[in-house]
Amino acid sequence: MTGLFIHGDDYDALKSKNFWRIVPVSALQQWSENNDIGLARIFNGTSFISLSQNKNLN
Repeated sequence: MTGLFIHGDDYDALKSKNFWRIVPVSALQQWSENNDIGLARIFNGTSFISLSQNKNLN
């Protein structure tokens, strides 16, 4: 999953339950034009087992 984490009005409530509002990279252009919260999706943090950078990307 590649995208932008959104810090909206409900950020603290979502964070306390390990949920995260993310705009996927496919919708970033639209997001940058109008900040439409409807473009974001809510993901459960337990879905993110580990995040790491691909070392093959130079």
